Amino acid sequence: MQHLRYIENSFELLPLRVKVVIYLFPFTILCLIYLYFLEIKRPIDRTPSLVNIEKIQMKVKLIDVLKDIENFAFKNEIYLNKITKGDSSLDFIANSDLKKRLSLLIYLEKYNSFSKIKSFQMSDENLKVSIDFKKFYKKEEIDLIKELEKFKEKKKQVYNLKAIIGQKAFINNKWFSLNDKIERFEIKKINKTNVLMENKFKKISLNLQEKN
Repeated sequence: MQHLRYIENSFELLPLRVKVVIYLFPFTILCLIYLYFLEIKRPIDRTPSLVNIEKIQMKVKLIDVLKDIENFAFKNEIYLNKITKGDSSLDFIANSDLKKRLSLLIYLEKYNSFSKIKSFQMSDENLKVSIDFKKFYKKEEIDLIKELEKFKEKKKQVYNLKAIIGQKAFINNKWFSLNDKIERFEIKKINKTNVLMENKFKKISLNLQEKN
């Protein structure tokens, strides 16, 4: 009892400011504990911050992109020419067979998130392509193989050899001589029963059609 009276007397002698602090201290601790547990129970927002993709720029220099394309072309025996480099674009012509030109188109489209084929023109011998690196693209899968197979079917030319007289051949209702050109092919040999035509990438042997 004496200890309690001593403490009580001592408390009474304390300044008012100290008494207020002592009174408020337990409530302060309780409030801090409550806030701590409230923060733990609060769900964490894991939503990623939105990024303006329009402002994202390609870090790779265009000259380095061109080197990568040239290396790919060299390894796959694709010949590039008439290369034009803009501020954020590349234009060139590629010569090779259809399958290799197709592989180049796929490589260009998938090069990175900035590569975008603006246009391309496919002929029997070459590919003219324009590719842009201006901005970040959210890409969709493009079935280039399917599209170019359609192109191949449309462009497929049929040559009918109906007659051979000496060094002249009757092909598609026209007479041709040795070294004449049909479309993109040149007549290299005229034999008794067949004709050999070729260009830089392909050879065709036409057999004389049998008469019914």
